[in-house]
Amino acid sequence: MLAKQIKEKTGIPTVMDLRDDWVESHLINYPTVWHKKKMEQLEIDTLAKADKLLTVNDRIAESLKSRVLKEVEVIGHGYDPEDFNEVESKPASSGSKLKLLYSGSFYPDSRP
Repeated sequence: MLAKQIKEKTGIPTVMDLRDDWVESHLINYPTVWHKKKMEQLEIDTLAKADKLLTVNDRIAESLKSRVLKEVEVIGHGYDPEDFNEVESKPASSGSKLKLLYSGSFYPDSRP
């Protein structure tokens, strides 16, 4: 929303990078239909002004496109293998143990 205001005042192009779906996020519980409608309008007003929309996966991109009617580019999470060319791999020492951790659920209705 701040980027939208800056663009309106300065004309500077804006790129909005959404890591989660805005209105349809599984993290949000709207108290009433009015609250959801208000958030939908805010989303449309804000994202429609962006020069470019980015997100991390096709599911979120399709969800946003269906509401904002604007192209959304996907830049997925990942890494560049070339960043690790200089890293030397070493075999595990004899008797070493692999430790795993289960940290529980990330969100109430989601499991890792």
